[in-house]
Amino acid sequence: ARLNAAIPVDLPRAERRKLVAARYLARSHREHPESGCPLAALLSEVPHGGAGFRAAFDGAFAAALLARQEAHAAPLDEDLALMALAIGGLALSRAVADPALSDAILEASRKASGVLADSYEEAEQ
Repeated sequence: ARLNAAIPVDLPRAERRKLVAARYLARSHREHPESGCPLAALLSEVPHGGAGFRAAFDGAFAAALLARQEAHAAPLDEDLALMALAIGGLALSRAVADPALSDAILEASRKASGVLADSYEEAEQ
């Protein structure tokens, strides 16, 4: 539920992006793939799936991307990079066996997302 909680619209875009990344790259999201984002949960299976499965994944990804675009009003390449970092970071954190390494992956991904969010805002100034 926390993952889907409303993001305050009065926050600056970089801060909204950081909040989204913090929620997405959280231990609770990592530990409960059954109730979280299907993109990270299914990422490694997509190349092995049939055309219907791939089309469904593409549709879910497109919907998530559109939601980000509407929420952040940002250039497409920025949202793609931040989504790739978040989805990949979450999927990798779930894949490794070492809990400390898994936590480190989440933390590194959150930190990198924040650096990117700030960098994108600075570049627009």
